[in-house]
Amino acid sequence: SDRLRFLSHYLDKRPGLVQDKRRAANEIERQTWSVARQFWRRNTRRSLRTCRDCYQVEGHGRTAIALRQVPAPVLERLLEDPEAPLADSEVRLKESPRTTVARVKVLVGGRHENWVLKRVGRKSWWQSFWRDSAGRRAWKAAHALAGSHVLTPRPQVLIESSPARLGRESYLFTSWIEGGLTLDRHLRERIAPLRVSDRREQVHALTEQLAALVRRLHENRFDHRDLKALNFVVASGEGTVGESPEQPEATDSQRTEAGPCVFLLDLDCVRRRRFLSQGRRAKNLARLHVSFHADPLVTRTDK
Repeated sequence: SDRLRFLSHYLDKRPGLVQDKRRAANEIERQTWSVARQFWRRNTRRSLRTCRDCYQVEGHGRTAIALRQVPAPVLERLLEDPEAPLADSEVRLKESPRTTVARVKVLVGGRHENWVLKRVGRKSWWQSFWRDSAGRRAWKAAHALAGSHVLTPRPQVLIESSPARLGRESYLFTSWIEGGLTLDRHLRERIAPLRVSDRREQVHALTEQLAALVRRLHENRFDHRDLKALNFVVASGEGTVGESPEQPEATDSQRTEAGPCVFLLDLDCVRRRRFLSQGRRAKNLARLHVSFHADPLVTRTDK
């Protein structure tokens, strides 16, 4: 809309410059998206090598990429044995033959920080030759989503076998969202006990945030094939907000003023499409609808 207002005002001052304003506007939009896609691709590639925001270290038969905020001694310890933090983990969020997700404690700057470790193995060896690991896909998606103002847990460290194409497992360490609950648990534990009037107000506010997040995904041509309630985390105002890789951590005053924030998880399911069709958008929304199909707190009007 800003570009359209500028174009209309510009053409008013330059009569006869173009014959068809609609066609000129469409061409500007096409070229704008083309330049934006080139920028996004360059930015995503930058996150996989040493640059202003990240640095890369190799050793012990592995390659690690970390944010600049992660001290080198911490990265060296994780590179030597990425599974060591699992030994002291008391919270296992997911345990399956191929995937392990757990909250771990990592010693950073003399104090223990809560991180999330996601260890994912490949389904078969031949996938190593044509497909990125789940950790690498999530790392790239997190940096791509940061430019679209979509809140996600900040990725801290990515570790893969070297060379990455032959690795069977990947390790992704991300920030832990303090006080966060998955979207379905947030509805049951924090909203359901409220009075009816307060409950409806909370549901409406949460619906607006969720709708804005999904709209930003689709506006920037992101496709999330598993857009369910378990892949959203709601954190209260006291939780950690501003957790995208390119945004600084919020101050205490900002956290107090902020309301509940919705974070997107499971980023290895995110793809940026050259063209996001209406059918794919409908599939995303249908998957989200299934999560609340039998939930009495979410009405048809909310949906």
